[in-house]
Amino acid sequence: MQRLLLFLRSSHRRAAESAEKSNGSAVVVRTTTAAVVVLCVLCVSAVGKLAAPACAGEVDQPKEEKPASPFGDTKSQRADAVPGKLTLSDGGELRGRLYLTRDKKLEVFQDARNEWAKLDLKELKSVAFRIESEEVVREWRWKTPGSDEKVETGRTKVDRKYLCTTVKSDGAKIEGHVRGTPIYLDDGKEARRFMLLWNSPGDFDQKPADLVYVKEVVLGEEAATDPGPKPEEAKVALVLVEAGEKKIEVVKLVREITGLGLKEAKELVDRAPQTLKPGLSRAEALELQKKLEAAGAKARIEP
Repeated sequence: MQRLLLFLRSSHRRAAESAEKSNGSAVVVRTTTAAVVVLCVLCVSAVGKLAAPACAGEVDQPKEEKPASPFGDTKSQRADAVPGKLTLSDGGELRGRLYLTRDKKLEVFQDARNEWAKLDLKELKSVAFRIESEEVVREWRWKTPGSDEKVETGRTKVDRKYLCTTVKSDGAKIEGHVRGTPIYLDDGKEARRFMLLWNSPGDFDQKPADLVYVKEVVLGEEAATDPGPKPEEAKVALVLVEAGEKKIEVVKLVREITGLGLKEAKELVDRAPQTLKPGLSRAEALELQKKLEAAGAKARIEP
């Protein structure tokens, strides 16, 4: 800005000197001076208009638009997500909303028809996988650099192939090999990614149990609902009603059941009916009741 003003003043001075040398009148000088002043005002005004918005932040800079993610907005719930349950081969169960990569479908190659079936999660009731074949692959290496002879390293890995069975909402089944497809489960806290596979070659030194795979996907509100902890089974008591004729055998059984000594067990049998053991599950009580009855005694189960 200062350089601009100096330039204008210099121009004005040169114009005035030129007018004097040419015997110009004072009007020429005044006219030149007025023109320079007007030019200065216009320049200052223009510079101010350009700088002011940038300082005040009034000019909206164009924002660069990000390309749409193929997985959709991870912060919002996917509209195409389906409630359901995902079960892993190690017994793990996860519930939530399931979805595939956006605009993708589950593709299953039907060997019998020699064609691909493209399925939407919303039209499925379940998807199950089982091990079709499993092979142990040995690792080999060249015996020496440049040698044409190979030797085993002693390391192995497991190579598996899976067979997929899908059941549609109308009950129709489609069996075949699935094209490798990621499936996502959102439990409301985070979205986790799993793979639905045709084959799964493991890493060397991995055991078959280390290759955890998606065993089943069940779709629907019922499958997605957590049943909660199982109600605790009511405990029962085993009661000896009478010993019967084989008293010695019954005493032995009573000692085994109660952990009592010979004298205490004999006295308990003589005072029947007596509670032998409380706090049993019904299955445990039934098993002990059968043993006592096989020895000729009578026993019952009480709450």
